[in-house]
Amino acid sequence: MGGAQRNPSTKILNANSYKSTRNSTASGGAVRSGSCRIPTGVLAILCFVSIMCAAPSVCRASITSGLQAYRRRDYVRAFRAFAPLAIRGNARAEFFIGYMYLNGQGVAVNYDEAMKWLGRAAARGNAKAMFHLGFMYYAGIGTPCDYAEAEHLFSMAARRGEAIAEFVLGQMRYEGKNGPRDYAGAAAWFRKAAKGGIAAAMNNLGVMYQHGWGVEKNQVEAAKWFRKAAERGIAVSQYRIGLMYADGDGVGRDYVLAFMWLSLAAARGQKDAAAMCESLEAKMSDKEVARSKELAGKWRKSSGSRP
Repeated sequence: MGGAQRNPSTKILNANSYKSTRNSTASGGAVRSGSCRIPTGVLAILCFVSIMCAAPSVCRASITSGLQAYRRRDYVRAFRAFAPLAIRGNARAEFFIGYMYLNGQGVAVNYDEAMKWLGRAAARGNAKAMFHLGFMYYAGIGTPCDYAEAEHLFSMAARRGEAIAEFVLGQMRYEGKNGPRDYAGAAAWFRKAAKGGIAAAMNNLGVMYQHGWGVEKNQVEAAKWFRKAAERGIAVSQYRIGLMYADGDGVGRDYVLAFMWLSLAAARGQKDAAAMCESLEAKMSDKEVARSKELAGKWRKSSGSRP
């Protein structure tokens, strides 16, 4: 397809560009506790230890009230509810206290306290704490960057089903952090994360199939994963699936769907998408353009996106 110049970037989405990596997971080797390194064997034992509150019914009520306050974004009240439970050794409360120190929710940001409480929760088997503590090492937040420690913590979280940890492990394999580049390993982790609902992993898996990186090149599979990510609002995926519909690459050529996805990508600021829409519109009937806009409007309504 001629006309506007394309910029179908082959870059994958990474942990830094995926801004919801940390915030989307809150309500939903070894580990360090403070400056102490907990040996893997000890950690394995701690993961199975059940720490009970003195009054279980009170514990449940306090956790519930803390969660309700957190979801209302009443972080001060949430922190007050979680704090006494964390002191007693409740892993879920320890996670929230650490996460709130990490993000300055209801309390001033304090990375030392964040690492301490996340480390305690991780030692008791909390997968979200493992991930967020790992992310601190991965990004060098409050501690020197340590990819080996980050990978170990991400792996522990991934074994417990934490999909976002699987996504970052894929990113580490792709970029060659803590070892050589491993595209096959990256694709495997992206696939797991994609199946766990991580939209950025769906996009990245599409890129891997589109270029044959770590998997056999397959445009049909690329289109499938780009479409899944596009449906979840990833702008670059909307752009990529739009181009594929325009060219009939991996899918049947369909200017209506191409224009729909490209217009959605353009509305989200995706580079070159608006120019591609103009190029497509010149080849389409007024009826086809109207249908594309109708479909785009329906997608926005169903996804809760602004026009």
